[in-house]
Amino acid sequence: VIDGKRRFGNCLFLPAGPLREPLKRVNEADLVIVNGQSKFKEFSIEKEEPEAISIIDGARKNLSDFEGRKIIAIAGIGNPRVFFDLLLDYGLVLEEKPFPDHYNYKREDLLFNSDIPILMTEKDAVKCKRFLSGKNAWIVNNEIKPDDIFIHRLNVALEELINIY
Repeated sequence: VIDGKRRFGNCLFLPAGPLREPLKRVNEADLVIVNGQSKFKEFSIEKEEPEAISIIDGARKNLSDFEGRKIIAIAGIGNPRVFFDLLLDYGLVLEEKPFPDHYNYKREDLLFNSDIPILMTEKDAVKCKRFLSGKNAWIVNNEIKPDDIFIHRLNVALEELINIY
């Protein structure tokens, strides 16, 4: 899986760069999928319309319902800018709270003195939910869908593996 905007970045490994394994592995992969604009022999991911889900009661809203409103945006992912840009694309006014990837949140990280809506990724919500009960906090459900050709090629590759074993 490749980030379509940063691609291989500075070609360094985490935490100094975006790579989790050597760049040569791309040539060894059966399938390469890109979150964004794909190139030759790559497949792209389509993003579905994101929505916000309340941590308190599971109510759902379109991100456009927050348009023009100030929100606190929390992201402890590999590239928080991607999450913040998604929210900006929907016209939200952000107070950005980036955290390192795989961050272990503490209660004091999430103490905000207002009822401004807090929006976060699903990955962060798993770690933050216990500290946010009763708050105006929302999970941004950002679903992705690989294209049909990728799904077909993946199924074929899996069938081949099943037949080997």
